[in-house]
Amino acid sequence: MIPNSAGAYSTIINTDGKWINDGKQHNAFATFPVFFRTATGIISSAEDLGKWLIALQNGQLLKDKNSIKQLFTTTKLNDGHVDGFNKLTNGYALGWPTVVRDDHPAAAPVGGMRSALFVYPQDNLSIVVLTNLQGSNPEWFIDEIASYYSPDMKIENGFGLSSNMKLLRKQVINGGFSNIDKAYKTLKKDHKDFSLTEDEINAWGYQLLGLNKKNEALNVFKLNTLLFPESANVFDSYGEILETMGNRKEAIVNYKKSLLLNPGNTNAADYLKDKQ
Repeated sequence: MIPNSAGAYSTIINTDGKWINDGKQHNAFATFPVFFRTATGIISSAEDLGKWLIALQNGQLLKDKNSIKQLFTTTKLNDGHVDGFNKLTNGYALGWPTVVRDDHPAAAPVGGMRSALFVYPQDNLSIVVLTNLQGSNPEWFIDEIASYYSPDMKIENGFGLSSNMKLLRKQVINGGFSNIDKAYKTLKKDHKDFSLTEDEINAWGYQLLGLNKKNEALNVFKLNTLLFPESANVFDSYGEILETMGNRKEAIVNYKKSLLLNPGNTNAADYLKDKQ
């Protein structure tokens, strides 16, 4: 027994190499080889980690500022690109994952699918979240905590969007979401390097939907169908927002279009089977 130590539990189990959430709570036990124990054998608290981060960045552990900077610098692969675990922790530095992005990049050590800390070197800010629930994956909500200290990290302020998407966002906020197609054409004309992928437009649409800005999301999803008329996914998403807003007739039209472009789209097929 370790005083004040919370035992770990989980609602996910590993079956045949795949992590599955069975909805039940299980005790989670972990054993590590001896050579791992310099990293995994230390019992610490959020306060301990906070003090360590402050000491690190204040030069108490490494006196050379360039050495500290190098700790937080993402390493490039041999082909010149960076890569990581997923779309969030999408890079790697000296011993820890990094979040590579234009605004508020971070060093982001994570562990056990239940604990994480983010260091935001440009913001003089660090967030530590320790839980005893395997599968809570706090790295996915740490940015939201950070936004209380840095308001421009709030989703409603456009955080997480690419620089080009922010240009479009600024245009439509000033000119209205109903004119989003005109705003896009203007930006394409004025900025030769301006381009957006269907995935990032779709992601922005769902971001707006999550903020309950349905009319704005509707216009964003519609733009995607105009820009990528051969994509089944954009019509699927447009059909979804139309159904959400009660326009079933148009939703059916767009789900049919999606299914025509991709006969394997089970989401569209299930919708049409249920709603027609």
